[in-house]
Amino acid sequence: MKYYRVAISAGHHPAKQGAVWHGVTEFDETQYWQDEIIRQLETENKKRAHGVEIIPERIGWNGLTRKVREINQLECNLAIEVHFNACGDPTVRGCETLYFPGSEAGLAAGIVIQNPLAAAMQTKSRGVKPGWYRMDRPGVVDFYGDEDGDEMPDYFLRATNCTSLILEPEFLSQIEYIRLRRKAGCFAIAKAITSLAGALLNEPEKEGPTEDLPAVQA
Repeated sequence: MKYYRVAISAGHHPAKQGAVWHGVTEFDETQYWQDEIIRQLETENKKRAHGVEIIPERIGWNGLTRKVREINQLECNLAIEVHFNACGDPTVRGCETLYFPGSEAGLAAGIVIQNPLAAAMQTKSRGVKPGWYRMDRPGVVDFYGDEDGDEMPDYFLRATNCTSLILEPEFLSQIEYIRLRRKAGCFAIAKAITSLAGALLNEPEKEGPTEDLPAVQA
């Protein structure tokens, strides 16, 4: 039996709850997604006929540094953190997935998840993108006063040892719509993770723990 260990975490934590829209925070909503994705993965596991067992790990809410340390100690194959984008314009819509810049494995995994997630959310797909801190990209003026050379990848993406993704299913300003599409979105994520785990069957055995997705290594 092969194993595919997946860390599922809610974006932010009780002390720093992220973006706020009309009294609702990112953390308020991402907690639900964390638990529902795990529940869906456990359901998918029971249906599986082939020899890969998915182990969904519920990562704690103890701050970003401790979260990453926990993921690395578990020697996960994949780490997912759920967030919701913020924008002052309530008409802005869309779903996107962020991966560690330059990681071919991250890009491949992001595509597997992004496409069905956007379809399940019935929203615009904003694509699979390299994840930079505050989305300050090198070689691009992203905001007034932006200076080239101080860019760095998002901490969650760069500090995790395994392939990691940040999922942004929608903008928090669409909270009522998000609540309507919650289960569909979580189901799409769980099914995509199942597909990634199933790819292990096509890979030769490796010595020691599997530290990345069975895709092209960056």
